[in-house]
Amino acid sequence: MYTEKLDMQTGFTFDDVLLIPAASSVEPNQVNVKSRFSKNVNLSIPLVSAAMDTVTTSTMAIALARAGSIGVIHRNMTPEREVEEVKLVKRAGEFIERDVLTVSSDATVADVHYLMRERNIGGLPVLEDNKIVGIVSRRDLRGIMPSRASENICTVMTRNPITVDASVKLESALELMYTKKVERLPVVSEDNSLLGIITMQDLLESQQYPNANHDKDGKLRVAAAVGPFDIPRAKLLDEAGVDVIISDCAHGHNLNVVESV
Repeated sequence: MYTEKLDMQTGFTFDDVLLIPAASSVEPNQVNVKSRFSKNVNLSIPLVSAAMDTVTTSTMAIALARAGSIGVIHRNMTPEREVEEVKLVKRAGEFIERDVLTVSSDATVADVHYLMRERNIGGLPVLEDNKIVGIVSRRDLRGIMPSRASENICTVMTRNPITVDASVKLESALELMYTKKVERLPVVSEDNSLLGIITMQDLLESQQYPNANHDKDGKLRVAAAVGPFDIPRAKLLDEAGVDVIISDCAHGHNLNVVESV
């Protein structure tokens, strides 16, 4: 018996086996790996992440969407939490930040300095009755603290900042920022109410992902899983802007599951 144990068969690892390349006239730039996830959603790469709690949350979905594919947010969480995960993906694809931290025109220099330091923000819009009246950056505050800490922020902010409306395109915003040498563009409505802000950092990050999978509004695409009969969850996800709803079940061939779809 001992002798038999020593008589082991030959084993192989991946490093022991090589595939001999064959002749090919196809160049890498001629290869097209584009595919479809559904009839309405195209993919630049044929790779999708599974709706598993150890695989896909917003982090994975964002990475895949930026690469040109899509991730399926798992459903092993509350409906409200899954909605938040979808919203995180959607916000990551916007070059217009909608949730903007602002300061009031009656704030002091010290107030703004503290807020920018605590939140690690380089600039803030200054509002009066929700209308933008200026913008303040670290450059405006440099060298004036603490001697002018109690002064009103309006004394140091940049008045009448350059603004754009919500229809602005990424390329136009980038060209305007380079031309005017500004790092932030407030997005305003017709009555000058603040709708969002565009930063140079966000624009440059957007350009890093030329193959990103965007919806018609320029946001990253994302899918989300629901149980075969969890209609309330599906409605919440639809309202949150999810692009694809996946009926997630261990036995997809079950007749009830097929009928639910």
